[in-house]
Amino acid sequence: MDAAAAKAQAAASAIPKHITKSAKRLYRECIRRAQYVGNKHGNTDGIVNMVRAQFRKNMNESDPEKIQQMKELAIAGLFNHTFHEAANMAHKKDTYEEPA
Repeated sequence: MDAAAAKAQAAASAIPKHITKSAKRLYRECIRRAQYVGNKHGNTDGIVNMVRAQFRKNMNESDPEKIQQMKELAIAGLFNHTFHEAANMAHKKDTYEEPA
């Protein structure tokens, strides 16, 4: 095991399990949303790679407060996307006219 892998493993073991577990769920949900948005706009790889890059950039963070703050920002982003999609769907529903 090289020094970087040992450092990552030590950092991962220092993080409480409930944080790492929910961070993994959050990561999966962010990837799902990125795939959904990417499929809709034709740039799936780019959006998914951006999400992955953000999570990789911060994967060695061991401060529970910083981790919680980053998770809250990611959750806010997911919520904003969900709200935006719901508003678009409601707008489409309001403007939809039945065929004659």
